[in-house]
Amino acid sequence: MKKTILILVLAVIFTVACSQEVPPTEPDKNGEIIPESVENDYLGNATIVGMGVSIRESQDVSSEKLGSIDFPSQIYLLEKSDSMEKIGEDEAYWYKIRSGDLSGWCYGAFIAQDDQLHQAISDHLDDLLPVDKTATIAKSVSILKNIVSMTESVDLIDSGLIRIKELQEILMAELEKEMLPLTETLYGYKIEDLRRPENLPDGPTKALMEKYQNMGYSIYSAEGMYYLEPNPQFLLGNFKASISDDLYDYLTYRSAEVENHTFHDAAVVISWDELAERMVSWEKFMDMYPSSPYFEDAKSMYDVYRFTFLIGADNTPAYRYPTEILDPDLLETYKSYSSKYPDSSMTPLIQDLLILLENESYKKTERVEEFLNPYNPW
Repeated sequence: MKKTILILVLAVIFTVACSQEVPPTEPDKNGEIIPESVENDYLGNATIVGMGVSIRESQDVSSEKLGSIDFPSQIYLLEKSDSMEKIGEDEAYWYKIRSGDLSGWCYGAFIAQDDQLHQAISDHLDDLLPVDKTATIAKSVSILKNIVSMTESVDLIDSGLIRIKELQEILMAELEKEMLPLTETLYGYKIEDLRRPENLPDGPTKALMEKYQNMGYSIYSAEGMYYLEPNPQFLLGNFKASISDDLYDYLTYRSAEVENHTFHDAAVVISWDELAERMVSWEKFMDMYPSSPYFEDAKSMYDVYRFTFLIGADNTPAYRYPTEILDPDLLETYKSYSSKYPDSSMTPLIQDLLILLENESYKKTERVEEFLNPYNPW
């Protein structure tokens, strides 16, 4: 009996001794074990919300810079300064952080823990997605995809996408200059092939068209020259599942114009039926999203389509020279408009116009011009 008790006591002592030999460790959110030397100071994980954020030797912007890290780097917070410091418009603590082999002090305005992440990204969106020639479209798309993975804010993703669109517009002029030496060569290809560089033979033209495609541009020609424009399908292809309904519809309707322009050298190059369909699409957009930030742009597009539908273009007048008689194809589109688009605000107008035109033998008389004048936005 005494021998049995002695064995049990020794087993307990051995177990306790063994348990004290291994210090407790806890993995962080990335699954990495926090080293024993820093675990007592470990304050949690955070995300860097900035680009080229400096890591310094001490809590001072003039101290030695040990390195820099970018969004969305994950870091360990090891220590916090005793007080906040105001730098520019920001006021924040300094944090001693560790990221991989890099360890040092980082200003807290560029650090966000989980519950602060959405607001921090919103506050620093201009820095994360700069709209100037220092930025690249590929990097901006990559950053916005990281933001998508971190937040479900549709407004934030919309804002980021519009910044990428603005960046495309800023970079466009410099990119177009690259085409000038190839202008004569470009004449040898159809626009459809230039927009699909996989159809082109290997060489400088194909390489340049691939570059434009990868940057989200579409090429078009006007008056013998070649130009670029942002292709909404590029943005939709990357972010359509994450943006608002009005931005999705706006880009979708815009993409129809980019893919197949309404005008070329002051002439209407789509059918009157398709012109009517585009006009009605923008009318529906305005009806559905009266408070949309894209409403004014939609109205501008609608006004252009409506004017063209009623008056025509310089090289495609609605009333043919020299007879001033209404284009017969446009007349057929007018006649079918009411049945195709019974809810359109243009339907009563087109019905009244048809009655007037019948009385005027379908000629643009003074009475017809007087009827149309209020619908000329210029």
